[in-house]
Amino acid sequence: MRSRITQRRLPGVRMSGAKAQLAVVLLVLLLASLTTVQAQETRTSGNDARALADFRDYYLAQGLRSSGGSSSVRLFQTWMDGDPCLSAWAGVECAPSPTDTSILHVTGVTLRGSTASSIQGQLSPQLGSLSSLQSLDLSNNQLSGTVPPEYYRLVNLANYSVAGNDLSGLLPPFFAQSRISMADFSGNSFYGGLPQDWCGRTFTADVRRNPHLCGEIPTCSGVGYPNLMGLQGTALSLLGEAVPQGCDSTPPECGDACNVRVYHFTLSTTQVPYSFQGFQDPESGIDSYEVGLATLEHWRDFGTVDGVPFYPFDGQSSAILGTNLVQHNGTIVLLGTQLLNGEQYVVLIRASNGWGLQATAESNPTTVSTWGPSQGYVFNGGDCKNHMYTTRLTSLTTCWVGFSDSIAGIEGFRVQIVDRNLSALHVEEWFPAQAQNTSVTVSAGDNPLVVGNSYAFRVWAVNRAGTVSNPVDSQPLEVDEPKPTPAEELSRVVTIAASAVGGVVLLAALAVIGYFLYKRLVLHKKVLKRVEEHQAMVKALISSLEQVDGDDVLTGSKIRKCRELAFVTTDLLDSTKMAAAGVVGFQQVQDIHDQVMREGISRHSGYEINTEGDAFQVAFQDVFQAVKFCMDVQYRLLEVPWSRTVLRLPSCKEVYSPDGDLLYKGPRVRMGIHWAKKGTVNHRLHPLTKHRIFAGPSWRVAGELGDAANGGQVLMTHDTWSIIRTNMSKANYPVVEQVGLFKFNAMTTPMW
Repeated sequence: MRSRITQRRLPGVRMSGAKAQLAVVLLVLLLASLTTVQAQETRTSGNDARALADFRDYYLAQGLRSSGGSSSVRLFQTWMDGDPCLSAWAGVECAPSPTDTSILHVTGVTLRGSTASSIQGQLSPQLGSLSSLQSLDLSNNQLSGTVPPEYYRLVNLANYSVAGNDLSGLLPPFFAQSRISMADFSGNSFYGGLPQDWCGRTFTADVRRNPHLCGEIPTCSGVGYPNLMGLQGTALSLLGEAVPQGCDSTPPECGDACNVRVYHFTLSTTQVPYSFQGFQDPESGIDSYEVGLATLEHWRDFGTVDGVPFYPFDGQSSAILGTNLVQHNGTIVLLGTQLLNGEQYVVLIRASNGWGLQATAESNPTTVSTWGPSQGYVFNGGDCKNHMYTTRLTSLTTCWVGFSDSIAGIEGFRVQIVDRNLSALHVEEWFPAQAQNTSVTVSAGDNPLVVGNSYAFRVWAVNRAGTVSNPVDSQPLEVDEPKPTPAEELSRVVTIAASAVGGVVLLAALAVIGYFLYKRLVLHKKVLKRVEEHQAMVKALISSLEQVDGDDVLTGSKIRKCRELAFVTTDLLDSTKMAAAGVVGFQQVQDIHDQVMREGISRHSGYEINTEGDAFQVAFQDVFQAVKFCMDVQYRLLEVPWSRTVLRLPSCKEVYSPDGDLLYKGPRVRMGIHWAKKGTVNHRLHPLTKHRIFAGPSWRVAGELGDAANGGQVLMTHDTWSIIRTNMSKANYPVVEQVGLFKFNAMTTPMW
């Protein structure tokens, strides 16, 4: 915006004496006044500046969430900084306020679209706040929806153009109150007739190429109608001419009667069943239906069908519900693509009437859930512990933990007692989701438990989508008869020995009995200690798993938007030696190691890329989560109450510092963290596994870094450290030591 101050030369006047002196004084005062006015800072009206900024931000936000984002950015590239009137914002014209020349008001906005740059989405209402606007040109863009009522306030508008868009609805009547001289609505999708409120106005209107406009031009009772540039491409007719058959002024009506419905959960990634009741159109009737599918995020962000593919309705069945009301049922079948687990979708039904006008109704959201609940752990005791024996014959108590479903949630559990000797099944019982991690009593029903037989609990988790998990069995529990106490048994043996052989035999018998009880007690203590060690490891793991909230886990749909990631690679030290030294102990190590790793990934919002044996490859959105994940895993592995079988394996024994502090206990994991900057890594979706696969120099550096670490050590690159040291509290204050340069095969020069 260029401002120019023009000076008007006053005609010369001759003065003499006191009058001349007075003129000089007045001239000096006038110059001082002009200097004061010029010293005031000229700026755009605050209301106008906010309206333009809001208008810009609305379409930039729309563009960033759509495929045409760069097109909007190019159109608004001069609107990013400075004062709108003083910083030459493209297409913005301004003029000083009549009451305060230091305040500039926006009088014109011109944003014509092109193939290279355009704005898209619904027509934003923000420009309705520009009270001094005289000219508005938004032609040849990709605007949709109706003209907002906020534009009715533009009483100073003289020239208005929205030609070449996809606006719809009735033509706006607000020009009856404005100073309009030219209004261009051509090349849109407006429907109905011309507004009666335009009667008596003298402006020129272009309504050509609006195929859904129909009906006679209003007569206005002799006061005249605006000058129309033509009726080409419309179904409008002059007074006395025939109105086209089927002329319809309104689109199909839906309201609450459409009732587009889908199941709350969809159990397939390729099919979505739906139902809806018919639209109504009393003028031209319903001609056809189309069906489309959109993500709930897209529908909430845009609120339009732009970019949503529609297909002719091919209903599987229909049922008449009432007069002119039909229930349609159908299924959307996807070809060549799949829905994402955990993503929410809406089914869109679009109806077209006999005049070609359309209306769209959306369904309730449906969530894709095909994985089912994850398995937990079942105890054979109601105290959430495992036992070896029971004397109960009509019912047993159990407890289960760890079953979860982050997408659909748990609805309840099916529980059954299984006879391990006869493989007989008792009647299933149903328990609500709240029964998890509590003591539950399960009845044996009409089949009492048999002394000497072993029984187990079998538990299935059922999610709210109706999907059932694989069954999980508890450890067996043997039914035993009530036995006499050791004192009673000893008294009986002593009595028999005394009556049979006398005092000597009695002493020998007591010695034998004492030795037998001692051996049995020692054996029982060993077995009990092993069971308690195993229970302690499992319960520690279960306790940590219950604290995990997986709502913010980094999913494939989120990670595909990331251009920078933190990679963590891990490996179990001396795993080959451990496997060779003890199969049972190594199996315990591997099971607990994998559970701790995956619990940490979920806890810190990670994305499990791949596992190779006992090695994990994980991605995080930032390095702080990656560092906290590594430290969390190291401390949790140190806190596990490992059994003696594990502690005897190579590289698993306890190690203390000279000050007596515990340094290592159990298996040791080596880890590497590398921050992959934009452009150093790329990823894509594997066509078969639907998992993200990664490549690039940063991906290779992360792999080499994990291999370079020692057991129990976490290495990070300098790129990672540069970010962490800016906010050590966010990374939980890790202790960091610089170890020097390292030569990576993936890089040409050594890296810190």
